[in-house]
Amino acid sequence: MRDGTDRDCPDENEIVQFLEGSMVPAQRDGFERHVDRCALCADVLFGAAASAAARRPVLDRTIAPETVPSRTTPDAIPGRNRRWQPWAAAALGTVAIAWWTVRGADPCMDGARANEVWNPSRRTQIESVLVGIEPSVPAAQVVTAIDRHVEHWNEAHARACAAALAAADPRLACLQSNLVELRTLVDLFAVGDPDVLAQAAEAMILLPPPHTCESIEAAPASSTVQHADWKELGDEMARARALEHAGVLAEAERIELDVAARAQEHGWTALAARALAHAGRNETRLGEMDRGIELLRDAFFRASAVGADDVAAASATELAVAIGWWEHRPDEGESWMRQAAIHLERAGIDPSVDHDFQAAAGLVAERAGDLPRALEYQQRALETAGNPLDAAQAHTNLGNLLDASARPDEARVHYEAAVELLRANLGPRQVDTVEARAPNALR
Repeated sequence: MRDGTDRDCPDENEIVQFLEGSMVPAQRDGFERHVDRCALCADVLFGAAASAAARRPVLDRTIAPETVPSRTTPDAIPGRNRRWQPWAAAALGTVAIAWWTVRGADPCMDGARANEVWNPSRRTQIESVLVGIEPSVPAAQVVTAIDRHVEHWNEAHARACAAALAAADPRLACLQSNLVELRTLVDLFAVGDPDVLAQAAEAMILLPPPHTCESIEAAPASSTVQHADWKELGDEMARARALEHAGVLAEAERIELDVAARAQEHGWTALAARALAHAGRNETRLGEMDRGIELLRDAFFRASAVGADDVAAASATELAVAIGWWEHRPDEGESWMRQAAIHLERAGIDPSVDHDFQAAAGLVAERAGDLPRALEYQQRALETAGNPLDAAQAHTNLGNLLDASARPDEARVHYEAAVELLRANLGPRQVDTVEARAPNALR
């Protein structure tokens, strides 16, 4: 950094490079450290960001509390339960912390730096990394998915800012959290770990589309959501969700358990319960059922105690699958499904249109030997699938049930539908996983 003043402040060219995302990482880190301690440069930087924001659509990067997590059934299609290399996790943490060093007070003005997430040079970098492991990963498809996500984010962000009542508007908070997830995924891909890159297409499908944030009702800002630690914990949960999308479950769980402990210290029980629910689900996906069930029970009872019905329903649904399906105790699984239904209804959600509830109920009914009822649930899970991966899972589950019911021709239709969805969205490497689960139907 050149000596612009006796304070060693950056000059105008460096500020432009920073905002355009063209500054090399080592220089950018020094720039951010300087701005963090220099009020004069912070004012100049945010003034430049505001000016840039007025000229073009921009992304947002203020940290915000996480939104309602998705609830998933166990992976019938293997390949996502990989443990993160420690060196890669450390590198990611360093990058993420550096990126969030400088924050603006107004999220609608602070998005000018979003081109650090996705710009032409970053796009070329990720594309070259992904091309290196083709054909197992559809590189062009992943890059196009990021392009599309950023475009949709910009559009949703512009609409939310136009309608926002305050900087803490939950629609903006949701979008900010969504951007944290995207940034984490892009940083993960850039590290170049082959296992993570193999999950890149799936991770982008699992990243919630930005428009879902626009359905959140506006509400007055509270002292809690404006608390610095709340925002920091929200950032950490967003990072953990991105790690989950990429199959980096052990590192995601480490973050979630830390968030749960820190949230509880503040008395934020609902957030602590949400973090524990994520951690418990990750443990079950890693095959650690006892520990996963323990965490999910803890999450359920904490959430129930404070009226966090969405978290209680998610925890109960996961418990039904872990206990009823994986632990072969369908009676207990049915009890947890009843709890899930109660809390979904309290949260204003009809269980009959909740994909995760229907998929989980189908697994528990199948384990109980009630194949007709399991078929009904899985058919509704297919009809309510929100993305091609959920649809492929539902087709696979229906194929298994029909094959077990001595209806191989009908089973074959569903297995082939699952294969086509996976081939179209994840590439050819996933096709054989369905074939392995359907030896009778796909021969």
